[in-house]
Amino acid sequence: LKPPSEEDLKVIENRQIGHKVSSIVGCGARCKHGFPQAFAFDPIERAPLILNGAVSGRKSRIESGLFRLSCPLLVKAVDEWEREGAVVAINGEVRASAA
Repeated sequence: LKPPSEEDLKVIENRQIGHKVSSIVGCGARCKHGFPQAFAFDPIERAPLILNGAVSGRKSRIESGLFRLSCPLLVKAVDEWEREGAVVAINGEVRASAA
């Protein structure tokens, strides 16, 4: 992992997450388009809660997970794959193998 650059933060905040983040630990490998493919973050270090552009005195909620995809093209491909029923199919395979 490498610390995120300003450009990485723009991609992650504007194109993937949709809000400012302050707890990114690092970014992983780059896709062929130059975007960080994924990033790791500290789910406990919380950013200020921003509502309609105004910073609230409260902190944002604790995030789940430690890693997120961040390449906009990879995110789009996974979203399409999920829409096609991939999660349901994989869950079915897991249930069948547990029996």
